[in-house]
Amino acid sequence: MPHGRDAGRVREAAASSSDFTRCFKQRFGVPPSAFDLAKWRREHAAALEAGVRASPFVTKLPPRSNPDRFRVTIRELPPRTVAYIRVARPYEGDAVMKAIARLVAWAERNGCADGAWLGYQWENPEITALEECAYYAAVEADRFEPRGEIGRHSFPAMLVAEVEIRGGIDLELRALQWFYGVWLPRSRYVPADQPAFEAWIGRPFAHGLEHLELNAQVPVRRAD
Repeated sequence: MPHGRDAGRVREAAASSSDFTRCFKQRFGVPPSAFDLAKWRREHAAALEAGVRASPFVTKLPPRSNPDRFRVTIRELPPRTVAYIRVARPYEGDAVMKAIARLVAWAERNGCADGAWLGYQWENPEITALEECAYYAAVEADRFEPRGEIGRHSFPAMLVAEVEIRGGIDLELRALQWFYGVWLPRSRYVPADQPAFEAWIGRPFAHGLEHLELNAQVPVRRAD
């Protein structure tokens, strides 16, 4: 039987495990041992696709293949500091577009509109309920004071797998489906603990809403 300091660690671990199980069940409706991840992802993927299909610029979500001949480039990125606006419930309405317009206006006033423009999201919409997801519209900037809705975040240097996308929203979705469903499982890499990025080529939506030009950047690390 453990005693002294070891006993305290056992009790602490048991309490943490109990708290985790309770919180998990409150969030997902079942204990961790009974959670069906594949089923959960299928259901949430269907909800995500249904929401995206409502966009007038998306006509379909093609199968998880690579008819567009997407290519992955592995890149090392230096540390990046960004000014950002957090957008709640990004899959509803035009909140993302409005936030980007406000950030562009702010960047022009503060002399950083020519920096790299990014969009990122910490949550996986196939796992997290869409109403709980948030999108971050961002521009690289160094010397500024976060104020109001403008936040500041610094990312470390990272390794990313990058896919260039020039086309509609459906092309971006197809590229991501292919990347996560086909390329990544067959690669020597696994996702790193950082959000995936939309790295715009030029300013966001410089070519309108129906044609996007960006690089999808997914932080990765070599599999052990």
